[in-house]
Amino acid sequence: MAELLERSVTDSRDAAREYYFALVMRQLLPDEARIIAAMSDGSVFPLVHLAARTGLGSPHRYLLENASTVGRAAGVVQPGLVPFYVTRLIQFGLAEVGDEAPGLNTQYELLLTDERVRALDAGRLGPRVVRLSLHISELGVQFWAASDPAARGVGR
Repeated sequence: MAELLERSVTDSRDAAREYYFALVMRQLLPDEARIIAAMSDGSVFPLVHLAARTGLGSPHRYLLENASTVGRAAGVVQPGLVPFYVTRLIQFGLAEVGDEAPGLNTQYELLLTDERVRALDAGRLGPRVVRLSLHISELGVQFWAASDPAARGVGR
């Protein structure tokens, strides 16, 4: 603790950012690295939450959060874990959620055919679909610039 407190007053902003990036890098899973790589060019991906239908005035409860086609685009090994991966990338500050992207209607429709989404959407009054978008954050851009293997002459 003493070392961390000392570093908090002696490290430069750049050193603190590099320390954070190293911490994130040690925690990233291989599929999450693939997702960051897929978003690194600025691409925007559809993202949906499925909310349980509740009575008026009741807070909504999500049945599924952060389902996205980004995993398919990235070629992840565990596509069923994409919502988990996206949640972690958002928590790390590497990805951000935005408003619905109207230009991605076909991709939203594709996402709604996903096995996991369809399983929750069964029934006459299935869950409410909340359409959003997913993109790399400014911190994610900086992280990618600092860690891009192609910039270091190493293949992906």
